[in-house]
Amino acid sequence: MISDGNAIAYTDIALAVSAWNETAGATLKLLSNVSVSETIEVDNGSTDHPMILDLNDHGILMKGDNSVISVSVSSIFMLVDRSATQTDRFIRIEYGKGKEVYEVEPHEDGLIKVTGGYITGGLSATGGGILNSGTFIMSGGTIAGNRAYAQGGGIYTGLESQLMINGGVIVSNTAMEGKAVYNDGGNVRIGGEILAGSEIDGSDAGNVSPGKASDDAGTYGFLSAASFTYDPIVAQTYTGKAIVPDIKVYYCGTLLRKNKDYKIKFSNNTNADDKASFTITGKGNTSG
Repeated sequence: MISDGNAIAYTDIALAVSAWNETAGATLKLLSNVSVSETIEVDNGSTDHPMILDLNDHGILMKGDNSVISVSVSSIFMLVDRSATQTDRFIRIEYGKGKEVYEVEPHEDGLIKVTGGYITGGLSATGGGILNSGTFIMSGGTIAGNRAYAQGGGIYTGLESQLMINGGVIVSNTAMEGKAVYNDGGNVRIGGEILAGSEIDGSDAGNVSPGKASDDAGTYGFLSAASFTYDPIVAQTYTGKAIVPDIKVYYCGTLLRKNKDYKIKFSNNTNADDKASFTITGKGNTSG
């Protein structure tokens, strides 16, 4: 776990989650694949200091019959995968639920392939993977092999909740309604380069505009998004000179190198009365 730049390593995921929830803006970074039997509850976070789970090219396998992660009403939660390494793994699915995860592909049926960090094995009435009652920002990782008996195999987002998807993949989740996402009166915004389709394996996926994806999220079985994201920017102190904060920029959750993978241009960042802004432009493999 990382808070205010200080890192503490835990060998018990329950202890790590408990400590994580004590500090708004803390990052819980996985150092290995973990299995859980109880839902991971997110109970903190603010607009400037969201609770961040960095899968770090690892994953969470739910062994019990529960949602993998639940976001409470007043909490703000961000899912990322910031590892430069993205490992291929194979999840064995039984009755719509991830049961085992393999590093080497076994010779058996009922497998799905995922790359990088993952959330799998959730089983609940609503929100097999993520049960969102607050604000959930998905910027990376894969939500796969989760099942809801009713709504929201991958993600269920509830009344007056906020769901923002700008990176990551939602694939091979099942539910009566909303295999990838079910919106039950919340606000859904999906951005970036989007692929979506009705089949849960993505076999019919095609390019979709952000507006259409946001409006039609509940009709998809497969959904992926890729875009530039950045860490929240803390309030800056007026100095009379141009303010140029150090901003960490990511693409699909992976940390980019300034002036090699992207360039950044600031505007209106000198006068206190002006509303500052900046533009990120990709270079090389991240052009856009």
